[in-house]
Amino acid sequence: MNALRSGALSSRLKAWRPFRGEGDVQRWTGISAEAWRQLSAVLPGLPAEPGPAAARARRRLSGFSTRALAGGDWGANWSGAAPSPRPAIYVTAHIGSLLALRYLLRSRGVAAASVIAPYNFDRTDAAAKDALFDRRFPIPFPHVLSSASAQRIRSSLRSGSLILAADLPERDTFPARLLGAGVSLDPRPFRLARLTGVPCRAAFVTLPGRRWEVTLGDPLPPDESAARDGFARILEEVAARAPLDIDGLVYWNRMVRPA
Repeated sequence: MNALRSGALSSRLKAWRPFRGEGDVQRWTGISAEAWRQLSAVLPGLPAEPGPAAARARRRLSGFSTRALAGGDWGANWSGAAPSPRPAIYVTAHIGSLLALRYLLRSRGVAAASVIAPYNFDRTDAAAKDALFDRRFPIPFPHVLSSASAQRIRSSLRSGSLILAADLPERDTFPARLLGAGVSLDPRPFRLARLTGVPCRAAFVTLPGRRWEVTLGDPLPPDESAARDGFARILEEVAARAPLDIDGLVYWNRMVRPA
């Protein structure tokens, strides 16, 4: 436990360490300061020089997660109706912390698993964090499921909930707005909710201040088109409140990177 506390202290100290150059932007966000400038040119809701501020935001997200894991305090400001322990689909995007979203739901007794791509299953460090979290909040339900296993995804909704990101579409898409620009989203989470008959809610965790901000939308309409539109509105609102919490690497690859 002392090692955990030491790690949390180290994380807090790192969060206040001054930036030494553009290399820190790359290290914390996955893209360079120049890439952030390119991204701000296509996302008008970002400031003109977003790199350093985005890196500080990403560093704070990491520090808060480390501290919460060490101390077990996942206190947050919740917006919207409390999550239900009954199965649901929580649709999100790469804004804020998807890890904190899963942990915050599970800390409230929600058996929630993140659906991730097979290429993200090198999870040595992530699995260690999950095991540490489970010491305080044990739930007999997996933390992650592979998006390649459609049958397991559907069957898991009999006993638990899923967290699905809608901003990495593969083929079919629908339009939305993000920070003043158009973006294509993935309809599959809403289709899955319709086919399985479970509630579908927009869910985001951002860190604009000194506490996690959890945004949980009301259950979206059962009609797939209306559900997509409802999610798109909440996504636009959340991004406008916390523009520097977007995952720059994801959106630079989607909106700027040459084909």
